[in-house]
Amino acid sequence: MPKTLEENDWKVLLSRIKKEKCTPFLGAGACYGSLPLGCDIARKWAEEFDCPIEDCSDLVRVAQFLAVQNDPMFPKEKILECFEDIEPPDFSEPDEPHGVLADLPLPLYMTTNYDDFMIQALKSRNKDPKRELCRWNSYINVSSTYRCF
Repeated sequence: MPKTLEENDWKVLLSRIKKEKCTPFLGAGACYGSLPLGCDIARKWAEEFDCPIEDCSDLVRVAQFLAVQNDPMFPKEKILECFEDIEPPDFSEPDEPHGVLADLPLPLYMTTNYDDFMIQALKSRNKDPKRELCRWNSYINVSSTYRCF
């Protein structure tokens, strides 16, 4: 069970947000309800590609199988296909995480997600976000829309 923040924890967090000394790090949970869950994608792929892995709900293992069976970029391309027709969440909803974070006076947001919901949320707040990408994979095609560091 996750630890809940105590009163002093909230004071520290709010102080750091106010001083712009906080960096939100978004993972897949930020998109819960808007995007398919990894376990659901894994099961679909496992069935579609006859994956012999025992736990077919493990997206990492299923993706590794697909990468070996096809090529290293195959699962990345397939995951992007999953998101092609997905509408972004309503950033004006009071509890929508991207919108809540976009309202904060912070200079940097990090995400591990394939979606661009945080960028869209920041733009919805009339901010001018810049997308950057850490390149560690020689297969990544970096276009002029990305700045790399």
